[in-house]
Amino acid sequence: MSDKNTRYAKVSMNTVWFSDGRLALRYQRLVRKARHAYEFSYWPTPFPNSGPSNGGLYVLALTTGMRQGELLALRWKDVDLEAASLSVRGTLTRSPDGLTVAEPKTTGSRRHVFLGIIAVDALRRHRVNQTAERLLKSPEWENNDLVFANEVGKPIEASNLRRRSFQPLLEKAGLPRIRFHDLRHSAATLLLTQGIHPKVVSERLGHSKVSITLDLYSHVTPTLQKEAAMALDALIAGSEEPLA
Repeated sequence: MSDKNTRYAKVSMNTVWFSDGRLALRYQRLVRKARHAYEFSYWPTPFPNSGPSNGGLYVLALTTGMRQGELLALRWKDVDLEAASLSVRGTLTRSPDGLTVAEPKTTGSRRHVFLGIIAVDALRRHRVNQTAERLLKSPEWENNDLVFANEVGKPIEASNLRRRSFQPLLEKAGLPRIRFHDLRHSAATLLLTQGIHPKVVSERLGHSKVSITLDLYSHVTPTLQKEAAMALDALIAGSEEPLA
């Protein structure tokens, strides 16, 4: 896909294995806007392997567009797998007292997020793995009800996640170094290019105004405009009634 407004450099599909499934990532970089995006697929595997157990974290980041702090503050009590949804109620921040769960970034950040089958499946598998790890580490385990916790149940330090998990993950897959936040950009870009209404994308991301979403992802607009024109052409050409 290439025009004067949008140019992508593509890298072939890379696969990363987790203990609860495998995640295949195809890297895209928007050259003009210097943004990064991922296309992705997730295949559950019938048997666990020795890979890292945080696959659910990255699947959720890519399918919901949640901020890193929101993911690390997520508690099981705010997740309803039967209803395929979760509630964003806080964000993990560092204070003088250590890591704490603070109020979300904005009023719009406090939101209800519906989950797809891929995310629900990844979270179910993650919960099974986490339960096994908690039993193994008991009584060391500190029960904070966190969906994504460190090896003893405590909050995950964002810098540790990036240094010990995320960047090694990218390196192992042969992908360029990007920010964790670029997974959020990926979710937004994928939704918009699939024709999801910007208002819905804005609510899903927790933006306070839809104008923020439109400004941040203006690089997607030319492609959507072109698709809209083609769709209207097809509709008019296929109409049996003459235009008034």
